[in-house]
Amino acid sequence: MAAPKLSQAAKVGAFLLLVAAGAWAIYATIFRQYGGGSGYVVHAYLDDASGLATHSRVTIAGIPVGSIDSIRLVTDATSPHRGQARVDVRVNKDVPLFSDGTLGKHAASLLGEFVVVLTPGTKAPQLHDGDEINVVPEEASVDDIKKNIND
Repeated sequence: MAAPKLSQAAKVGAFLLLVAAGAWAIYATIFRQYGGGSGYVVHAYLDDASGLATHSRVTIAGIPVGSIDSIRLVTDATSPHRGQARVDVRVNKDVPLFSDGTLGKHAASLLGEFVVVLTPGTKAPQLHDGDEINVVPEEASVDDIKKNIND
């Protein structure tokens, strides 16, 4: 009688090990695909970061190439960017960005969700971990569009 219980316990243990291995494989694949842990981080300063959230996707030509690492308000009184949002973006290591590249915020839906869109640029030097993207094109907001329609 003890043998069937041991056999049942062994089956449950083996099943749990398989489930844990499968969960780890899925997690590792997703984490690697969206830039978690690999790549390099660049940042830009935005006047309006509404609609952005950490871990949101970052795209070039509609293709995911990274994710938003962090978003924070610059509060240092001596900083020229005081009152702006600093957006840190983790970009996959196989995606080069250059000094004339841009970072923009574009609407992903009419519900207020936004994604970060990069243009890689073409002029050397290449950006590295910790570098700033200086050129940030402003996108028309919903309020701007309403004002234009009213006018």
